[in-house]
Amino acid sequence: MAETWDEGRVQQYIDDGVEESLNLDYKAAGALAKTDGKRKEITKDVSAMANSDGGIIIYGVTENGHLPDAIDPVDRQEFSKEWLDNVISNIRPNIEGLVIHPVSVGGTESDAIYVVDIPQSHTAHQALDKRYYKRVGFKSRPMEDYEIRDVMGRLQYPRIDLSFRIPYHVNEENVFQFCDLEVTMQNTGSIFARYVVAFLHVPCGFIANSTDWLNQEDIDPENLCEYSCENTPVDKNGSTRYKPILPNLGTRLNRFRLVRNYLHLDWTSCAILWAVHANNAPPNYGSTEIADIETVKIVD
Repeated sequence: MAETWDEGRVQQYIDDGVEESLNLDYKAAGALAKTDGKRKEITKDVSAMANSDGGIIIYGVTENGHLPDAIDPVDRQEFSKEWLDNVISNIRPNIEGLVIHPVSVGGTESDAIYVVDIPQSHTAHQALDKRYYKRVGFKSRPMEDYEIRDVMGRLQYPRIDLSFRIPYHVNEENVFQFCDLEVTMQNTGSIFARYVVAFLHVPCGFIANSTDWLNQEDIDPENLCEYSCENTPVDKNGSTRYKPILPNLGTRLNRFRLVRNYLHLDWTSCAILWAVHANNAPPNYGSTEIADIETVKIVD
């Protein structure tokens, strides 16, 4: 979904000191120029973002030490949105879903900022210099052969990401009953996933075992226990079956009962390390801070 951009939002990035990252890059107005070198640089940076995780490039903001410094307006009369779009269209193949947001600044028609919103692509894109790039930290660098093959493989495999939620249940008198960890998977790839298994590594004592729901006293982030869950719901007859996950859809994988005093413990510096295997795709690895997981109160 295209986002709304205006001068105030860009200025907020500057005021808040939002640092450049894998998904964010600031470019001064001078990054746009009608030379072969600058055109190649534009296609290099945009294709690198698409070949990696997607993100935004803001043309018209200077940076200092990877931090936004000030608005540096682009001359809209010389470098129009159409001109920038034509330069980017030299990337092969074209990047579907890319959006350029022109932002007027200073109350004039001639000064502008261009926010280029770049989705993660499902194939590898070649820049104007006939090379493939990826975003690494704050920079764009040439891709190795195996990296190009891996990106092109996005069309062949599902990509399953995990998300978590912790509902805690109380009765009508607001007395705590129990809380769970809900594990949900989302297929962000373009191929449906037939078989999915996820492995979770969590601090021991975070999830209660089947026979012990006692309070946890000490938390050791380094002492991890492994749990697994699969896309195998149980039907009314007690039989299990695989439930395919279509592209851009998700489903709850499993629910784990947490220790009784979960809400009263400090889970800072504790994380869930996870790995997801789907069909014959390469494993997808991730990490989620426990303190960042949404908790939801449910009255039973």
